[in-house]
Amino acid sequence: MWQIRFWFTVVCILVFSGLPERLIAAPADPPLTSEQRRILERFQQISWQKGPGRFAVGPQATIQIPEGFQITNSAGAQIYVELNGNPPSADIQSVVTLTEEPFGLYLIFYYEDSGKVDDRDASTLNPEVILTQLRENTITGNTNRKQLGLEPLYIDRWIVPPRYNSTTKQLEWALRGHSESGNPIANWDTKILGRYGMMSVKLVMTNPDEIESVIPGVNQLLQGFSFNAGSDYASWQPGDKVAALGVTALVAGSTTAVAAKLGFFQKLGVFIFKYIYLILAAFGAIGARFIGKAASTSSTSDPGVKNHDSALPRPPALPGPRPRTPQTPDQSSSP
Repeated sequence: MWQIRFWFTVVCILVFSGLPERLIAAPADPPLTSEQRRILERFQQISWQKGPGRFAVGPQATIQIPEGFQITNSAGAQIYVELNGNPPSADIQSVVTLTEEPFGLYLIFYYEDSGKVDDRDASTLNPEVILTQLRENTITGNTNRKQLGLEPLYIDRWIVPPRYNSTTKQLEWALRGHSESGNPIANWDTKILGRYGMMSVKLVMTNPDEIESVIPGVNQLLQGFSFNAGSDYASWQPGDKVAALGVTALVAGSTTAVAAKLGFFQKLGVFIFKYIYLILAAFGAIGARFIGKAASTSSTSDPGVKNHDSALPRPPALPGPRPRTPQTPDQSSSP
């Protein structure tokens, strides 16, 4: 995480010092490579909506986003997933990120039209058996990753063993793993059960060591999630579709691990200095936040919902390097 914050500081220093003009005016600077240009162009195609406000998560649900977060629709989410080096999926509904650090932490929302899941087996979850199955699923998923030219991923252990909240109908777990090249990864998954199916949410971070401190804040954020009227779990009626799976199978049959890029700007290499203004322009309002301007609230938020709710949690902290002595994370602080 410190790498991202370092580059943010560099951006601010360059903007206020006037150095970018001199860099842009300097002769004989090489142009952007085709890959660097592709990344910028693809990122520009993502349409972000910034909190606070209530926004759609596909056609099935909505979520209240506090200030400091942003959300994109399915089309934008597909681009975002691609830029992070992961395979796209037609089930992806939205991606939620921090506004100022869009590649440091993100949530992917998938909808599965499975029907109502019977949760009566939730008390019999067996973490060891499920972990074995997840490892097998990941190995199978690596076949697809290799075909797409992506690095294989592997699962090591539980960070949070599977647990189910019968009140919120939320099933969650977290895993630690690694890539084939040895880079660590950490994913947190939750499935929120509904009348016609379930919303799967995956938390991905560039710094696996921070995931346990961020999970409580993410759970607070998901308190603002709700299925549309009549689509929640309690609205199920006899004759509605019923899933062939129980709660145990939801974990054991879940998708493969997902990786996060460490330092999106690293893709631009030394050109970040030469093209700093171009990058800020490409990032639009995100660049404005780098230099202290207030982000505007999207006009496409639900007009029936107030744009600010003081009861909503602050964005979960994404701390930089920490002291070695364990500390309790402050969920009330802004990132």
